[in-house]
Amino acid sequence: MKKIKELNELAKSNEWKDMAFVALDISVLRDLFIKLINDEGSQYDRLCSVRGSIEQNLYCSPEVFMKLAEDKERAVRVRVADNWKRPLEALIKLAKDEYCEVRRIVANETNCPREVLMRLAEDEDCDVRKNVAANENCPQELLTKLAEDVEDWVRMGVADNENCPQEVLMKLARDKSGAVRYSVAKNPKCSKETLKEVARNNSKCEAKERERRAKIEREAKERERIAEIEREAKERKRRAIFEANFLDIGDLILEFHK
Repeated sequence: MKKIKELNELAKSNEWKDMAFVALDISVLRDLFIKLINDEGSQYDRLCSVRGSIEQNLYCSPEVFMKLAEDKERAVRVRVADNWKRPLEALIKLAKDEYCEVRRIVANETNCPREVLMRLAEDEDCDVRKNVAANENCPQELLTKLAEDVEDWVRMGVADNENCPQEVLMKLARDKSGAVRYSVAKNPKCSKETLKEVARNNSKCEAKERERRAKIEREAKERERIAEIEREAKERKRRAIFEANFLDIGDLILEFHK
């Protein structure tokens, strides 16, 4: 009881270091937890230290985690999302967080519910979608859908996933992005046929790249040739004007001496 009284006194302190110490003490009672969570101090590091310390406490209850998941400070919500002790309800709530950093952590969690992954697969942030694609519990039908994503980064996540269906890996083996094809090749579940397809498409892409560079060089040489013709034409025109003016002056001199 003496220890609890001491902690209660520290909880009344205006010093954030004292409050963080209280939050980390395993003998803190539920009511004391709630008091610390509701602290409305204005300093950012004070809020994060106190609430973050509560989140680390091994005896932090689901109720406290749920309250912390609504914390106004982003750093606190990030730490809750990244904490393996937080309840599933808190994870589901954080999946709708306004900050993409929080949603990225949720999308990366292996215990993330299927319906949450389905929703995050539509997220505007490509890193969120990439984490969904790389999640080992991502449904195969969702991997098939994400294999069509416009962002190379997301398709790389699909190609890295060991649960990716072979037909999807085969499709990604023909991807326009070399980084995606490389991810397919290093996937441990990639079949020999898919590896051969990656090699074939690498050769095709290399040939196309050589042709593209050759075309660029040809076009550059053609532009230079045309520019040279235009420069020579301008020079001839300049000389013609000069010579015409020179003859006119000569005629005037002859006329003057007559």
